[in-house]
Amino acid sequence: MRRFTGFFIAFLLLIPGISPATPQKITSVAGQTLTLAEGQQLWLLGLWGPQPGTDTSPGEPGAAEAEAALAADAVGRMASTSSLMGPDRSGRFGAIVTLEGDLASLNERLVRGGWARAYLVPGLPK
Repeated sequence: MRRFTGFFIAFLLLIPGISPATPQKITSVAGQTLTLAEGQQLWLLGLWGPQPGTDTSPGEPGAAEAEAALAADAVGRMASTSSLMGPDRSGRFGAIVTLEGDLASLNERLVRGGWARAYLVPGLPK
C-alpha cells in the first residue's frame, strides 16, 4: 500500500500546472469552482452546496449567496491545494484549498459557515 501511495503522490506532482506545494492566486469564482491565475480550475472536494442555475433551470435556494460568500473570501488571495483529484469531464481538479494565512481549509470554512455540506470521499483525510 505504501508503494502505491508513493506512486500516486508522484503522479499528482506530474499533473501539468497544478502542484500541491505551489500557492496560486484565485482570480474568480463560479458556483463552487475556483479559477486560478494561470487558468486552472478547481472544485472544492468533499463539499455539496446549493447548485447555481443554468440557462434552462433556476438555481437552488441560497446558491447566489453561497457563491458571493465564497468569492468574498477567496478572490484575490493566494491558495495552496492538497488532496488533488481529477481532472473531471470539465477539466477541473478536485482539491482541498487552504488560503494563505488561514489555518482551516476553505472547504472546512464553507461547511462551518453553513454554505455547504460535507460528504466523505474515500481515501481523503477526515
